[in-house]
Amino acid sequence: MASEFTRLTLPSVAGYHATAAAGSAGLTTQRTRRKGLGLAGLSAVAFAAMTLLVRMLSDQGFTALQIMAWRSIVQTLAATATCLAMGVRPLHVTGWKTFRWVLVRAVCGGLGHLLYYAALGGLPMGVATVLFFTNPLWTALVASRALGEAFDRRAQRLSLACLAGIALVVVPSSPLVLLLG
Repeated sequence: MASEFTRLTLPSVAGYHATAAAGSAGLTTQRTRRKGLGLAGLSAVAFAAMTLLVRMLSDQGFTALQIMAWRSIVQTLAATATCLAMGVRPLHVTGWKTFRWVLVRAVCGGLGHLLYYAALGGLPMGVATVLFFTNPLWTALVASRALGEAFDRRAQRLSLACLAGIALVVVPSSPLVLLLG
């Protein structure tokens, strides 16, 4: 089980897959795992701080569009500096087809964050955050329709169960609560 988890979660590098097999000179070490966990924790803290700052700025009268503009400026500068420090050309595009999908992803991501910031300004923080994290459900649904991705009956039932749980969190006095007792 652990080796299957490792195989699914660690990247393949130049055709060599990192494994946790005994005697392997693989890429997985305690140090890299700790570093990954630390970065994941840092990401969670940064997301929470961003959410809190957005809420504070909304309470001060800033619009979601103003907050998004400043976030975009700061993110662009930080990402560009990081790319240059790592020797990556940030504007290198291999072709229009690739660039088109990167652009679509950027527009959709920006729109999603803009809507999230608007929700944070008008809803309680917990509710807005719960609603924001329903995005994997919507991604799976859109991918099944637009790209023909697999979205079998089991996944559909689990998605409905997730939405029911979200309804219990977002609207505690919903009819679902009355049905469940």
